[in-house]
Amino acid sequence: RVGDEGFKKAPIGAGPYRFVSFTPGVELVLEAFDQYWRKTPSVKRLVLRAIPDEATRLAALKRGEVDIAYAIRGALAEELRRTPGLTLKPNVGQATFWVYFTEQWDPKSPWHDRRVRLAANYAIDRASINQAETLGFSKITWSIIPSSFEYYWQPPGYGYDPVRAKRLLAEAGYPNGFDAGDYYVDAAIANVGEPVVNYFNASGIRVKLRPIERAAFFRG
Repeated sequence: RVGDEGFKKAPIGAGPYRFVSFTPGVELVLEAFDQYWRKTPSVKRLVLRAIPDEATRLAALKRGEVDIAYAIRGALAEELRRTPGLTLKPNVGQATFWVYFTEQWDPKSPWHDRRVRLAANYAIDRASINQAETLGFSKITWSIIPSSFEYYWQPPGYGYDPVRAKRLLAEAGYPNGFDAGDYYVDAAIANVGEPVVNYFNASGIRVKLRPIERAAFFRG
């Protein structure tokens, strides 16, 4: 037994690769384990590099510094698709994006009114965001539960209807909209949060985009 700190420095598992080195925020290096009980990996060495910036990831891919890069979206994905020698492959992950109204349980908050929450639903053009950010590869599920999960129930969707959104706000007592404060989002996916904020503002739900680093975001 080496304890938690010892395990962090030299972790041991039962997978097809063995740990070589780890530099936090830089890279993780793995090598194929020849005695793996299943098939020995054909790729003998893996170097997983941390490249937070999307444009930098694409540049590294185009220069041949990396073989695979993920989370290339929007205009950069279009550029990748046009680049000779590179191939864009969709990878639909088992994760969903949604807007959570943290103040909906407060009777004094506008979000407590179901009509306001419905207005927010109708204000967002999900299909356009899908096309612009992920080239139409994402799947709109209308649920926080991935559709591939067992016993998934397909709820009814809300079409993009900005006129109806404004009407619902007026019925709820906000004919001129209201100030909704900050819209916090994981900085890694701020490009998805930005169009949502734009749609909200256009409907009268005035918000400001606040991207924050992932660890801080999940700490709440």
